[in-house]
Amino acid sequence: MPQPTKKVYSSLELIKDSWFLIKGYRLKFVFYSFICVLSSLMPFVIAYCLGQIVDFFVGYSSGQSFISFYSFVGIIAAAGVFQIWSRFFVKWRLYYIGGQLRMKIRVMAMAKLADIELKWHEKEETGSKIQKIASGGESFFQLLKFYIDSGIPIVTGIVGGLVALFFMDAKYVIFTAAYIVIYLTGEYYFNKKIAYWADRLNVIKEKLSGKIHETASNILAVKTLGIKSALKKSVEDYEREYFETTLKNREANQNKFRTIKIFSALVYAAFIFLIGKDIIAGIISVGSIVIFVGYFDRIKSALDNITNHVTDFIELKSGFGRIMILLDKKTIEKDSYPYLDISPEWQALKFDKVGFKYKDKWIFKNLDISIKRGEKVGIVGRSGTGKSTIAKLLLGLYEPQKGGIKIDDMDILNAKNSSLTKTISIVLQDSEMFNMSLKENVTITSGKDIDSLTFQKAVQTAELEELINRLPQKENTLIGERGYKVSGGERQRIGIARAIYKNSDVLVLDEATSHLDSKTESAIQNNLKSLLEDKTVIIIAHRLSTLKDVDRIIVLDNGKVIEEGSFDKLLRDKGKFYELYKLQRSRGAI
Repeated sequence: MPQPTKKVYSSLELIKDSWFLIKGYRLKFVFYSFICVLSSLMPFVIAYCLGQIVDFFVGYSSGQSFISFYSFVGIIAAAGVFQIWSRFFVKWRLYYIGGQLRMKIRVMAMAKLADIELKWHEKEETGSKIQKIASGGESFFQLLKFYIDSGIPIVTGIVGGLVALFFMDAKYVIFTAAYIVIYLTGEYYFNKKIAYWADRLNVIKEKLSGKIHETASNILAVKTLGIKSALKKSVEDYEREYFETTLKNREANQNKFRTIKIFSALVYAAFIFLIGKDIIAGIISVGSIVIFVGYFDRIKSALDNITNHVTDFIELKSGFGRIMILLDKKTIEKDSYPYLDISPEWQALKFDKVGFKYKDKWIFKNLDISIKRGEKVGIVGRSGTGKSTIAKLLLGLYEPQKGGIKIDDMDILNAKNSSLTKTISIVLQDSEMFNMSLKENVTITSGKDIDSLTFQKAVQTAELEELINRLPQKENTLIGERGYKVSGGERQRIGIARAIYKNSDVLVLDEATSHLDSKTESAIQNNLKSLLEDKTVIIIAHRLSTLKDVDRIIVLDNGKVIEEGSFDKLLRDKGKFYELYKLQRSRGAI
């Protein structure tokens, strides 16, 4: 079951990350915060004026002027009106900024997903990523609301109360400061436990979301394999742990409330007792009790606000901290200086003594492959020899631990990402589809400027006309999430059409026709021959007969090249390729 993160996301990290994210809104944010602080100080003004009014009437004598009374009443009215107006003025504008930032954070997170190295994606469940982005963006918005509704009033209540008491009587400042220190120490002690459980709840929630997403996105496998019960039990286990963790979180909260609230009630009674003694002794006036109690009430309310809302704050902070795990992932912006464009006149691709280790297993140690521009090359080998890894290394999805992959003399790690993906297109065995129309799936790399002639050529090359004619809205038909409305072979043909439309210099076909029948596969191969005559083509294939017309075949075994040559030459040599070919013929797979 999931474990909580080792390090709880701190308030200092929250402040630092929030300041970074509000870039572009900082001046407005500071101005509105200042207005909000002034608004929160108005109750101190009102309490002071009330005390002065009480003293006025206690010491009133017949014929005395009412000017001071009217002045204080006017100040109370003005302070009240300003407090209400400013709160509404500030709230709407800060909420607007919060909504903009929520959108910005989610868009940043989605963009970040595309930049994070593939190894991280392979370890992280899709549902967990979705939960991080959805709850993280919303958590930031709710944190901003908390800052407006509770954060500023809490800080101004405590600081303002202490400053006001300081100018009236140092004894009350010492008493109140001791109360605040003990109170906040108790909050810190209990909140560490609450933060631990809140963080764990978010981790479990992400795992649960991942399991639900996994079930929903593989519903066909769930039904055909009859694994509903196993998946149901897995979800039940997560739900049970979530429930039990919620109870522990609630227990920690109740212990805190009980302890701190009792302490606060006793201190409040002691404060009233202290004031009463000073009034009897004539040290302070009767009106001062209104002022002192008003100021102390503001401090007490601020501390109560901490106790009442800090759990929500901790949960929101934890949720925001989860999306920062994603946003803080180290990636390099590879579309600007010092990264370079690949020369349009490049002449060769080269794997130069490449060593690549996946987890703890070396896939390649000293892989040397050189491919000339315009050459058609096949790559074969047993399962697990690293054929598909070559395709991913070529696009920079993995980084080799030693050696380098070069286009002419440029290491692809020094190339702009946009230039690399423009130069090289890959069609994988399971082509990824988006919940768009068939046409949009083919032309997705072109943005809004769709070239109709190139689209038609891609459709014809990939033998998609028959499929398009069957669809209710032809090429504008939505093909569903992950392309569930079309078959595996049809998805492969859409993937091939996408690569043709993209028109890159290098086309890598990684088992790209494995789901096609022999007739369709042969038709597509014939279409590709003339179309890709001036292109560099790398075909990673299991079915060896598909490689008869390539210029050269490279045979991999144990992470290195053991044979290479034309189809006929390798058969004559009767080496590893011959053994694989003979095995496929005996199984009728040729």
